[in-house]
Amino acid sequence: MKVVKVLPLAKGMTKEHLTYFTAKEVDIGDIVSIPVRKKYISGIVIDCGDAEVEKADVKSASFVMKKIDKVKGPSSLPPAFLSAVKEIKDYLASHTGIILSSLLSETLLKEPAQKKIEYKEIVDDGIMSERLIFQASFDDRISYYKTFVRESFAKKQSVIICLPTIHDIEHYQDALKKGIEEYTFIFHSDEREITQLEHLKKLRAETHPVLLLITPGFLGIPRHDLGTLIIERESSSAFKSLRRPYIDARIFAELYARHAKMKFILGDTLLRPETLLRKDSGELGEVAPPTFRMSSSERLRLVDTRREKNEVGFRQTRKIEWRALSDELISEIKKTLDHTGHCALFALRKGLAPLTVCNDCGTTLPCPKCNAPLVLYKGATPESRVFMCNKCGEESDSHMNCGVCGSWNLAPLGIGTERVLEEIKALFPDVPLYVFDKDTVSTRKKGDALAKQFYKEERAIALGTEVLFNYLKHKVRLTAVVSFDSLFSIPSFRINEKALFVLYTLHNLSENITIIQTKYPENDVLKAFIGSNLLELYREELKIRKILKYPPWSTIIKLSVSGNLPAVEKEQIRLNEEFKDFEGEYCNSFIKRIGDIYMLTLVLKVPRLEWTLSSISKKGRLNPTLSRLLTQQPPYMRIIVDPDDVL
Repeated sequence: MKVVKVLPLAKGMTKEHLTYFTAKEVDIGDIVSIPVRKKYISGIVIDCGDAEVEKADVKSASFVMKKIDKVKGPSSLPPAFLSAVKEIKDYLASHTGIILSSLLSETLLKEPAQKKIEYKEIVDDGIMSERLIFQASFDDRISYYKTFVRESFAKKQSVIICLPTIHDIEHYQDALKKGIEEYTFIFHSDEREITQLEHLKKLRAETHPVLLLITPGFLGIPRHDLGTLIIERESSSAFKSLRRPYIDARIFAELYARHAKMKFILGDTLLRPETLLRKDSGELGEVAPPTFRMSSSERLRLVDTRREKNEVGFRQTRKIEWRALSDELISEIKKTLDHTGHCALFALRKGLAPLTVCNDCGTTLPCPKCNAPLVLYKGATPESRVFMCNKCGEESDSHMNCGVCGSWNLAPLGIGTERVLEEIKALFPDVPLYVFDKDTVSTRKKGDALAKQFYKEERAIALGTEVLFNYLKHKVRLTAVVSFDSLFSIPSFRINEKALFVLYTLHNLSENITIIQTKYPENDVLKAFIGSNLLELYREELKIRKILKYPPWSTIIKLSVSGNLPAVEKEQIRLNEEFKDFEGEYCNSFIKRIGDIYMLTLVLKVPRLEWTLSSISKKGRLNPTLSRLLTQQPPYMRIIVDPDDVL
């Protein structure tokens, strides 16, 4: 009989390990099935001892020891992967099992190796493997990767390219796999489990080096000859998980590459400011000098929607009926359609108007249920209107008054897809129109079918939110941002990065011109983008963030908890007391109401080197005082390290 310590692979576990007994043959590293809370989950054996030897500990245990259900087989996880998990656990103030369950696809646990994989021993000699940035155009990066993969194959090394979304994998595989199809393996969550298992078996049997195109859930894929790990589309927020433990796959991938002695590359058209700063400070090298200049900027056209040109001169648009589409954009759409071309228009939000404000007191109309801004939509009839919350789906009467001052003087603000849709239908009633948003594209299959039909048309218009970018992969004649200013309604200190992403994506999608409609053409992002002077924008962004103590000059840690008002106020008192002596930059906690629920948020701005792993920055450390305060928080407390917003 053996006493076994098991690392539970499940979300919501608050213990590092659980103890079981078994009479079966089991070794350290094996994947086992264990009973937890009336169900069975997977776990990894981390210690194994004889029950006779540990008899005293078994008898004195404060719990009833359960029996292991079954031994599935040896774990195929690379030792370096497990080392990276143990290291990031402290950074996230979380537990090993929760992190593993978040990082690992179920397929890697359901199909253990038939025999233990012999990985080469990694000797920690204190020398970091090569870590590089690669900021260049998509075509330049693809050209480099094609050559690099073949050079790696010649060295008998496999290459991992980790991408944030399934759509990215589909795009990159078409560009990279030509000529090496039999050695290219694709792994993502949208594949059927049986297909994943077949690919996994084939991968294990393949002796030739391979190219792996994966999403983050497959970083632990078993392969003994990995030489390089590439994070592509590094600036994408999709690398961050939206659930506990809120892990950033980019940080974990760098730790994994460090422990496995793999070359590590961060690639994108425009990398995040913190990544570029790490290069400037010497933490990261470069594949090639980063490119900040954009080609073909002459194809960009800025339209100031405050005034429009006519034959006489300029006139104020207030004197005519307000429209979402400017005269210039309408004219270019007509030209494009006359040449049997395709147009793609981007609007940030669904609905007629993303926001409605009271003209008397300035209050934004909130959802009565969850407090998010209400969005104005078309009703059941063409003339009717209805307010709807995009967050919880609550509907409200469009004739409602302001909840603060009682005024009826409400004004819809911003441009939503429905408003643009109405104008396009009125102007071009015979032109096929395709809408890409979360309502029309509820599945990837529907989105692919919609895009395929769009490109089949001789002439057509596509209108959508950011969903549009996932499906339009072939160039169109005309692209446009219907309202650039609406992007800045998003409460995030990374909004300039997001705005640049939208501009870059639409510009690269267009084979002719890109029109940007704005009421503020003096915006720094627009000036830098059109002037192809992004280096100066990057420097200014870093200056502002340094003043405000935002990343990369600090690490933001957000603690939050929800409940009724008395419970939340009690938590606020406790947190304020616990963190009062902490030596970091401390933002006072605040409480906000979300419908009938109250949320307490406490935000810490910690100097970067006081909460950075030494494997990432040699001078970094995890402040022991802060580490103790975070790890002693109750399980219901949400802890997010490096969030994209502080609200």
